Amino acid sequence: MYKVICRFADLLDMRHVYEVGDEYPRKGYSPSSDRFEELSTNRNKLHRPLIELVPGTVTEEPEEVTEKTTTRGRRKAKDGNAN
Repeated sequence: MYKVICRFADLLDMRHVYEVGDEYPRKGYSPSSDRFEELSTNRNKLHRPLIELVPGTVTEEPEEVTEKTTTRGRRKAKDGNAN
């Protein structure tokens, strides 16, 4: 979980304003892992960290989706049946 340490308007989230102490990201918004990196360092338009990881918490960063294959090399359908 990330907490806001400096008030900012997220330009990639319809200019949603985050206040100090807010949780980032807000419910319903899923930023990329690059966006977490950008906001937690000085590599953003304000040139300072805007969010920080709360120690001892689990982050909810985007998961990578991979295709699964059967033993015959065919892709598996979501219901588990081979196509």
